[in-house]
Amino acid sequence: MKLVAQLLTIARGGAREVAQGVIDANALRLLEQQLYECEATLDQARRDLTAVVAEKIAVRREVDRLTTAIAERESRARELLAQDDEAAALRLAERIATDEATLQRERAALAQLERHEHDVRGALAAALNQVKSQRRELGLLKATAHAQRASVNLEQRRYGLDERLNDIGCTTDRIRAMQQSTADRLNASREVERGLARDMGLDDPVPNGGAQTDAREVLNRLRAKQALA
Repeated sequence: MKLVAQLLTIARGGAREVAQGVIDANALRLLEQQLYECEATLDQARRDLTAVVAEKIAVRREVDRLTTAIAERESRARELLAQDDEAAALRLAERIATDEATLQRERAALAQLERHEHDVRGALAAALNQVKSQRRELGLLKATAHAQRASVNLEQRRYGLDERLNDIGCTTDRIRAMQQSTADRLNASREVERGLARDMGLDDPVPNGGAQTDAREVLNRLRAKQALA
């Protein structure tokens, strides 16, 4: 049983590692979704706050109406008392008492709405500032992730790039060697032509000079024979 429990623990650990790996691999997506959900909640809070403010405005308007009505009835009741019409003044006094009770409740509701508005507005402003800050942080995190991804890709491709650069260098060396070989063959061909020309006497002035000397000897010999004849 102890072995089974250990195996189950290992399995739970493996599942946790897999889940954590998925979370880590999608951390930016998770953060962006969390911010989106927070912003959706804040949008609802804005609508709730708007409803509170609207209710506060309505209650304040009712408070103002009751205050004015009570003031008018008190003024009318004083006039009736001055006219010794106590019965009519009493009826107005009853309505005044009812309105004053209603006014007290409305003022209490107004005060509660104002406190609620103040609390919600402060909490909403703080949350909005925090989400705005987190949005900026998300932008920085995305930029860093892109830069790191580019660096990793470059590092992964660097080996292949080094090989290509090495191949380019080898190709350049082969081209230079071929060009040098061609230049050497051209120089060799010129040297061979010059050597053949020398061997054939085409560019040596000595044979022509020797031929002229032999011709003069022939002429001198002919002159000598002519003189003897």
